[in-house]
Amino acid sequence: RIVGWGKGGKGRMGKRGKGGGFIDLKDELGLKNEKSDGGEIREEEEEDYKVIDVGVGGQFTVLCTKSGRLISTGANDAGQLGLNDTNLRRTFTMLNPVGKSVRFRKVSCGLNHTAAVSVGGEVWT
Repeated sequence: RIVGWGKGGKGRMGKRGKGGGFIDLKDELGLKNEKSDGGEIREEEEEDYKVIDVGVGGQFTVLCTKSGRLISTGANDAGQLGLNDTNLRRTFTMLNPVGKSVRFRKVSCGLNHTAAVSVGGEVWT
């Protein structure tokens, strides 16, 4: 779980909106605890929702998961969410800006930009 509080406008804290509280990433991403075929989510898939690092920018948030995925929400006027557009996101959106072959271990955000470090030590901006 992630805990957040404060001003939540412009999707900064996903669906939580204003105020704060616990954030359930599976709920944010529209997923259930079970796969659509009725089976349970495998351990490797679970790691897509275990957060190991959080970056907070001017009006946006980017999470890095144990599996190396990036998840972002909030203002995106400078493309800082890494979603190849400048549309505001009010819910967390899973992404990997360079394809599934690159996994990340660290994320950091500035006012309107994001940088992430890959498992191999490369810096991506």
